[in-house]
Amino acid sequence: MENEKLKAKIIELWHTSRCNNVSRYDRMIYVRDWLKKESPELVIDLSAKKIWFAIEDAIS
Repeated sequence: MENEKLKAKIIELWHTSRCNNVSRYDRMIYVRDWLKKESPELVIDLSAKKIWFAIEDAIS
């Protein structure tokens, strides 16, 4: 259940980041930063590497 919430939040942030004309890497950073800032409860147990993998899995 928690993974589904995280995935939904990542997808929401990913689509929001499309408003900016930036690279894919910049969009991933945007998602990562907003996850930590806006929804820390979803990523509190994840390492930095696992957050990147979660983002990659959600947007693929």
